[in-house]
Amino acid sequence: MLHEGALELRHDGDLIAGDGRLQLEVVPSLRFRFVIPDSGLAAPFTGRCTLSIPEIGASAPAFVTNFQAGGVIRGSLDTSSAGTSSDIVEVRFLVANLPDFMGTTLASQSPLPTGGSQRSYWAGRLELNAGDWRIALDERLDSKEVYARLKDEGGFEITHIGSLSRAGGRAFSETDASEVLNTLAGFLGVASGAWAPPAAAVGLDGDGSIVWREWNSRWTSPWISRVYPFDRRRHDLRGAFPGYAAHWADPLWNEPLRIATQMYVEANGQVAADITLVVGQALLELISWVLFVEELQTHAAAAFDNVRASDRLRELLNWIGISPAVPASLAALRQEAMRHGWADGPHAISEMRNSLIHPPRRQRLTRTSVHARIDLQELVLWYAELAFLRLIDYNAQYANRLGAKMTGVAEDVPWK
Repeated sequence: MLHEGALELRHDGDLIAGDGRLQLEVVPSLRFRFVIPDSGLAAPFTGRCTLSIPEIGASAPAFVTNFQAGGVIRGSLDTSSAGTSSDIVEVRFLVANLPDFMGTTLASQSPLPTGGSQRSYWAGRLELNAGDWRIALDERLDSKEVYARLKDEGGFEITHIGSLSRAGGRAFSETDASEVLNTLAGFLGVASGAWAPPAAAVGLDGDGSIVWREWNSRWTSPWISRVYPFDRRRHDLRGAFPGYAAHWADPLWNEPLRIATQMYVEANGQVAADITLVVGQALLELISWVLFVEELQTHAAAAFDNVRASDRLRELLNWIGISPAVPASLAALRQEAMRHGWADGPHAISEMRNSLIHPPRRQRLTRTSVHARIDLQELVLWYAELAFLRLIDYNAQYANRLGAKMTGVAEDVPWK
């Protein structure tokens, strides 16, 4: 529950007021919903409006989705924030659907029904630092039950409670807070292979009073079983975050990194293998162009544009430090590569991608086995994960999706 009390709706100059509730719902999706049980309104009303909370002087664009007899009004908020302040010293927020990465130890004291209390310990705190920004993500005490529900039912659950601050307790603005939360959302998307967004953020001043609220659920992903580049136990998320944050803050990389992150998360979701191949290659093309043409400037734009797609990808793989040969673990793809005369992974990706986006070449799809196309999906995602990790200067161990699929089995990045 985010607020319970007086609410006001304004629409075309009309004012509708009543006691109601504003809350963050996680079913069927992550969204901010309001309800006014008795608005006193007799005529039906739906559509766009402005929701205000007089008690805190906050307002946000909203949409009325349902009107029932008796004056019950229900709706949802658009992305918004309330309050302007440069005196925020801490932001607290919720995180949905973040995997249970092992962190440092947390402790909690809880009463027992028979009297006394018990102390519980769990490895649930993730600490991420970038510059003078400090982020702590604390996994819920009942995380085992939470992840069991997500595994059985999917959907959304709040898995962590977060805190954002600056070193030395320095104050910051709501604009700074929102941008760091956006950075965190992107980073957790790459780390999790799915969106794990911070939500329902509130900014506190030095006295602990709320001076800013953010109603923004950002991108969301329902829980499904996914592979992602960081092992749950043997990871270094703390070491990975500064590099991601630095590229996010870099004017050259900010937009490409946002787009590439979105491409990766969607390609790693519940989509067909062929769609993953097309999106994944576009992601790799984007990173290659910005890296070699705009940052390193090893190629002129016109010249690089005329390089074959497979050769651009080979150059990216060389920069990552891996062979372009089809990995031995992808047996079905290796067999198809021999049959079609594909020289290596980049050649296979380029040929199959062209078959997908150029209708006259679509016959190759029916001549390529489903297992080989799934192997191609895994290959392009592996390339994408390594490209991200290399880009952000990550130098620890990662979970190789083409290797062992067990927690605790990780390996050094190729460039270490």
